[in-house]
Amino acid sequence: GIAPTGLNIDTNNGLPMRFLAPDHGEAIPYLVDAQALPAGVTTNQATNAVASAFQAWSAVTGIRFVFEGFTNFGNASAAVTNLNGSPRDDAKIRIQLHDTFNYIPASSTVGNGGVGDSFFTGGNTPTNWGTGANVKGFEFNRAVRGFVVLEHTNVFLQNTNHLAEVLCHEIGHVLGMMHSSESDPEPNTVLSNAVMYFRAHNDNRGAVLGSYDPPVVQSAYPPTNTPPWTFDRVMDVVDASPQPNVAGVNELRLQPFDLFSPSNLPVYSLQLSNPVAPHGTFATNATNALLLRFTPTITGNGPRIDPSDELTSYDSVYARVFDGTNASPYVFIRVISLSQDNFPATSDGIPDNWMTTYFGNPDPSVGANHRATNDFDGDGFTNFQEYLLGSDPTNSRSSLRLLSQTATNLTFEARPYENYELFASTNLSNWVRLPIGVRPTNTVGAFTNLFATNNAKLFYRVGRVP
Repeated sequence: GIAPTGLNIDTNNGLPMRFLAPDHGEAIPYLVDAQALPAGVTTNQATNAVASAFQAWSAVTGIRFVFEGFTNFGNASAAVTNLNGSPRDDAKIRIQLHDTFNYIPASSTVGNGGVGDSFFTGGNTPTNWGTGANVKGFEFNRAVRGFVVLEHTNVFLQNTNHLAEVLCHEIGHVLGMMHSSESDPEPNTVLSNAVMYFRAHNDNRGAVLGSYDPPVVQSAYPPTNTPPWTFDRVMDVVDASPQPNVAGVNELRLQPFDLFSPSNLPVYSLQLSNPVAPHGTFATNATNALLLRFTPTITGNGPRIDPSDELTSYDSVYARVFDGTNASPYVFIRVISLSQDNFPATSDGIPDNWMTTYFGNPDPSVGANHRATNDFDGDGFTNFQEYLLGSDPTNSRSSLRLLSQTATNLTFEARPYENYELFASTNLSNWVRLPIGVRPTNTVGAFTNLFATNNAKLFYRVGRVP
């Protein structure tokens, strides 16, 4: 049947589902349990059938799938759990080429495939937004697991072409596809010829899609103009009178990372939902559509909340980036500290408690090189920049810097739970921002699996997203 959204994409908890790895340019990993196989089928033949089934869907969506190896699931692939007993949520697909755990109840059924999603992250989450982005006006939840189970004792699967077709059909279910039709006979040849028709075709076609299948799967996984994505953010808020008017203070840029853009280039905008702001107000910026600003309305100091405590905040709001066609999955913006700045009279954006910690006095006029524009430790970063970076202004070794680099990976000194972006250049003059970002949870950030290049040299530059 047709799902409630108007898409022929399966739903759970009211919304269809999709994996997010393709939006990041990453592959969806899959594992194979080949502890038993259809009679007469070799492991190599079964592996090739799995690969051809994935390739059929890759060809029309651009999704990459990566084989992570053979393993014994120890249970039906649909029932694999985390250590705490909850359904596995590692965003991997598990292909089980047998049914030794008797998961499939009907003797006439040759396979079963499905997908599980993540739809709840807190008590105040937006009710009208999915966790898996908005694609062309349709909300999706985030798929966190996929599974396929085959009834290996069914003689139909002893033919490797049949095996490939059934695998292709069940992987279609993993990608959220519903049956094109469950009528038998089905007079509409477009529906009956689809790989997602409810019966296998028994014509040795192998892993081949019909004309029905590509546009349906593309409604969840568009091959061009994939949804943008971004990260959760934290804000350290400075309160002063008058309020600080300093770039980077009490504001952040919700940087979108986007693999594909519309031909006319997107004009991004922010969408906000469910603010909880007893200490101030959140507002977008009229001249910079990606800028979110918090204006405190209550004077006082609040100690910094551990940013790893992602359910605690002084104020919060949900946000997502809209590119004119698609919207990113929503992210959580949290105010985690409230600090006063009484010196100088017109706020320089650096709170008193930070000044006292490093310079022994909140007043920048007391002592040499304590002002926001000074560089006390001579490392090339002003005191204000050190405040934003979370580094020590009295230690020249404490700053945002690269730690290591190889052809495909680099690490850098980072402030935990801040966002970082990567730029590349072939000549150190013209820089291009790559569509990748990271949000380290400790003091070392890393960019991995960097893009291959035909250039003899490729230089990288890491930037903190303001």
